[in-house]
Amino acid sequence: MLFRRHLIKKILRGEKTRTIRPTGKYKVGRVYAVQERPGAKKVAEILITGKRAKKLGMLTPEDIEPDGYNSLESFKREWLSMYGRWDPEQQVWLYDFKVVRSWATAT
Repeated sequence: MLFRRHLIKKILRGEKTRTIRPTGKYKVGRVYAVQERPGAKKVAEILITGKRAKKLGMLTPEDIEPDGYNSLESFKREWLSMYGRWDPEQQVWLYDFKVVRSWATAT
């Protein structure tokens, strides 16, 4: 799974245990590499422990806090910078995960 550098640091520090994605392709019980970009060295592996769907506009502070954000506004800014639009009716998937292996340190 691809993550921005500042989010990888949060994963490695244990501050991010969820990712909210526009795709439902990731599977509970599977392990995925954590990378900054395709082909980059993997810095960790995460195990998906939970998955649920929700509308983007229905996300609550409790939904986004495990994703490493302290407010809905900061989450929305990041979402817009990654995906270019905010559609409150868009279905998204909340993936809970835990780090099962790490090769890097959070700096």
